[in-house]
Amino acid sequence: MIYDKIHGMDSVRSSVKYCKEIGLLGGNRNGYYFGNHKEEKFTLMNMNQDFRDNRNLYKVMYDTIIPELSNRLSAVSEEEMIIPEEEFNY
Repeated sequence: MIYDKIHGMDSVRSSVKYCKEIGLLGGNRNGYYFGNHKEEKFTLMNMNQDFRDNRNLYKVMYDTIIPELSNRLSAVSEEEMIIPEEEFNY
């Protein structure tokens, strides 16, 4: 997580950093992009302004990152959800 001393947690920078770490970010310092969306570029230096100017970058970022995050969630089976009644009587 990336924190800004003025605004607190920066979700855009945190998401971009995560994408970069797992290989979902392409390009170089002249222009980064998500996955195969080479037409939607942004720079790290002006990232927040680039996202403000091009609102479609949010959609592209979330369309790229959400499937990866969903794969990392653990699945809970129905049998694991059953809680014995005795555990409620503590």
